[in-house]
Amino acid sequence: MSWKNIEGKLVGVIRGAERSYGTEFIRAVEQHGIVLVPVNTVKQGISMLLRGRINGYFGPDLLSHYWIQKLGYRCDVLAGQVLYLNEITAHLMMSKPYHMKISHAKKFSDKLNQTMKKLIQEKAVETIIDRYIKPDTCLRTLRGNTI
Repeated sequence: MSWKNIEGKLVGVIRGAERSYGTEFIRAVEQHGIVLVPVNTVKQGISMLLRGRINGYFGPDLLSHYWIQKLGYRCDVLAGQVLYLNEITAHLMMSKPYHMKISHAKKFSDKLNQTMKKLIQEKAVETIIDRYIKPDTCLRTLRGNTI
């Protein structure tokens, strides 16, 4: 799958999220004449794709797979052609309460990072994902470090 495959096509994207994919995404959209169709939710984007109202959908992998399956489809059938923008899986942003010292906020952030690394190492994240997304070919590809 390449940008050429979606040249001039209607592609759904969560309303307001298009800028969060970075400058490479914006540049490729403009260069290839891709028409971004704003959607309010991942479910709406996947539903529009299933009904043929859009030609593609840009969104977070696991959430997209969840809705594909929730709507009764296999993710490896619908998401058979995937164009990955980057390998960043997620960011967590927090605001420091006004009364908290910077040093305490840093300690909290470090502890959270350690906990997340431990959850990933112990495969707890995979266990949680398996509760919501049935393992299939597409998900195995994702776990094979495609993302």
